Amino acid sequence: MRVLLISPLPGLDPACGDIVYTETLLGYPPGDVTFETYADALSRGALIEHANRSALLCAWRTGRGRLLETWLTVLAKGINLLRGKRWLFWEPFRVFSIRPGEFDLVHVHVFSCAFREIDCPLVVSNALPLRYLYTEARGYSLFRTQCMEWVERFVAAIVGVNLTSYWLPQAQRVIAFSHHLKEWYLKRRIKNPDSIDVVPIYLPSAKRAPDNPHPRRIGFIAKDFEAKGGELLLEAFFLVRKAIPDAQLVIVGSRPRLEENELVARGIRWLPLVPRSELLDQLLPSFDVFAYPTRFDGMPLVLLEAMSRGIAIAATNYRAIPEMLDDGRAGLLSSAGDVAALAANLIALLDQETNLQYRAAAYAHFESTYSAQSIRPKLAATYWRAMSKTLPDRPRQAKMFVLRAESADMSVKI
Repeated sequence: MRVLLISPLPGLDPACGDIVYTETLLGYPPGDVTFETYADALSRGALIEHANRSALLCAWRTGRGRLLETWLTVLAKGINLLRGKRWLFWEPFRVFSIRPGEFDLVHVHVFSCAFREIDCPLVVSNALPLRYLYTEARGYSLFRTQCMEWVERFVAAIVGVNLTSYWLPQAQRVIAFSHHLKEWYLKRRIKNPDSIDVVPIYLPSAKRAPDNPHPRRIGFIAKDFEAKGGELLLEAFFLVRKAIPDAQLVIVGSRPRLEENELVARGIRWLPLVPRSELLDQLLPSFDVFAYPTRFDGMPLVLLEAMSRGIAIAATNYRAIPEMLDDGRAGLLSSAGDVAALAANLIALLDQETNLQYRAAAYAHFESTYSAQSIRPKLAATYWRAMSKTLPDRPRQAKMFVLRAESADMSVKI
């Protein structure tokens, strides 16, 4: 199956978990899928982007679609101007055409995307509603965010843009990374329940970190220190040190908020961003407990990375995180903002017996629920379902796709 993947790419887009998702899909594709990135498709002309300078020049040179291309470009420039002033969501609309016969399916993992021409099914994946990004990470008021949502949906309806959190007119199927997100879609009747699949982001299996007979080291990884609960963790660790004086805290990925002498006195080591290979192969396995008191997230990859190495986890009960930690069976949960509860969970997980118990539970839960081996069949089944709904003129091929989807369904619970 030839699948066009429109998802953030390393080197072209800002570093984020969505890029890791792209790299995982490319490195561990489901079934007999062959992915092509949007950059490669653009370079060879299989994918055409509208509403930019090159598309406008091409339209005027060839005489094809000049009026429409001009209108799209002017509209896009106006919308981008409003985005630059922060009067609209920051994420741009992108409008494409796909050369007929190039792909069997398109998988979109960006917030908004439209297609003037598309001759194959469209599958859209999403980790969280855009509203949460603005109200909980960027500090926008709910009223301001709702006004921006209204404008986004109005403009999207004019242009025909698929908004992953609100309106998906061209999508045959929707991939929600969590049941929490699926409920968002269902409550707002964005898509029919039968067209939404819960298919989490997945990662390859990793070597389990060795158990420590004397667990004392707590780790925390975040570029956005405040949004991920860093200040809360500092307060909680002060209480942890009162109970366990030799406890250590390692913070990775952000600018230190304390002076060096204070860090040493409080048992804290603060590191800037480090290469991803060093982070995953050296630092993460050295933690006895992974702390993640976040107040904003979709499906945080760092939690999956910690679970994949069998590290005990203390996290907040923010939205989909209880689901990720099997409702507290694969990690301890506390309410967002509750310093005492977070400290109590960290102290509990530094107990040797409790630490071993939750390390084993985290590793087992990852392998059964979020590993590439467990999720790839679910993603393949979603692709085949989308294919089977769009082949009415090819009954034999459609029947084969349905049988393959049913076969994938039999091998996993979806």
